[in-house]
Amino acid sequence: VGAVFVESPHWMRPHRADRARRYSGVVVGSEFAGRELSRVHPAVHVILQGVDTALFSPPPLAFAPPNVGDGAGLRVCSGGKLEWRKGQDLVVAAFQKLLQTHPRSQLVAAWQNP
Repeated sequence: VGAVFVESPHWMRPHRADRARRYSGVVVGSEFAGRELSRVHPAVHVILQGVDTALFSPPPLAFAPPNVGDGAGLRVCSGGKLEWRKGQDLVVAAFQKLLQTHPRSQLVAAWQNP
């Protein structure tokens, strides 16, 4: 069984497809990768990454969040790998619209590449 994490629709080259076909099955970490690899391999298994919320969850809020109606604004957090398919352009566009009605809002961006 092989494993692959596909981040671009342009990743598939003939030598990579041939390599994938050598395995009886391939595990991928996203629906996107599953769709991409399913074009060249019949046994693709999607196993989504994530956190088991039954084991890990945030503690209850110790304070009330600010009342947005009092002009306090919102804090919008967005993180992940900086790449076109993650949609950071959509986050920025949506945040610009949010600022029209909540001008004291903040965008906290934790976008990075290795």
